[in-house]
Amino acid sequence: MAYIIDSNGEKYSVTFDDEGAIEFTSNKVNYSNPNALRPSYYDVEGTYEVFNVLEAWKLDKDFYLGNVIKYVVRAGKKNPNNYKEDLEKALIYLQKRIDSIK
Repeated sequence: MAYIIDSNGEKYSVTFDDEGAIEFTSNKVNYSNPNALRPSYYDVEGTYEVFNVLEAWKLDKDFYLGNVIKYVVRAGKKNPNNYKEDLEKALIYLQKRIDSIK
């Protein structure tokens, strides 16, 4: 996982999904443009955001399982025509996680 530190010394973890989208995570959320980090097509009904759930479930440091959850929760949100493709991506990450178990 990569980290960046802003001019105020705030540390952010940076992750990339397989489509090249960048996600920033910080314990102290103070983003100047929240839509850049949380586009409307990722809105999930309710009050939970994927990265908050991943942190709460201690999956934020497990790249494979984090992506499984992300793709399942966000399936079809960006493009409804890609619903099946998004679920297939989740399956790929799940298989990678299974394969990594010794």
